[in-house]
Amino acid sequence: MQERYLSQRGPLIPEGTLWAFICQLVTALRAIHALDLACRVVHPLRILWTSPNRIRINCVGVLDVLESDSQKSLGALQQEDITRLGSLILSLATRLPMEHIQRMALPEVLEGIKNAYSVEVVSTKANGAAREWKYCSLDFYSSSLLQICFVVHYHSLLYLKHTNKSFF
Repeated sequence: MQERYLSQRGPLIPEGTLWAFICQLVTALRAIHALDLACRVVHPLRILWTSPNRIRINCVGVLDVLESDSQKSLGALQQEDITRLGSLILSLATRLPMEHIQRMALPEVLEGIKNAYSVEVVSTKANGAAREWKYCSLDFYSSSLLQICFVVHYHSLLYLKHTNKSFF
């Protein structure tokens, strides 16, 4: 995903494609977290783009082996997954590497993309990227993945209804 969308500047990713990515990532994280595990690799270098609108998470479990003596709790690791998901979505929406996004002021970044995406997408990104930025009622930092799934599911269905397309 890093090479396809973030290594070079280009047009913004279409909103439908972004929702497809969000849906797949949230579903994958929910499945991982349901098994009482943490993904720990939510980063563009670890997300593989396999075909149009289809992605896969790579290297899941590698950090568990490398950092087996980690003092972080499972809940903290899962919360990091959710926060990194928001940063990844923001990075994809702006087509800027996550490292650049982290150095910029979040309101400035959101201002640059709010004309290209719906309020829901901007809100989703804002709340995933930073816990102190409260832009809508869904706060990725304090929400469970199940709550996030409900929001993503609703917007994904709206997209499918209006475009008569399938994500998969």
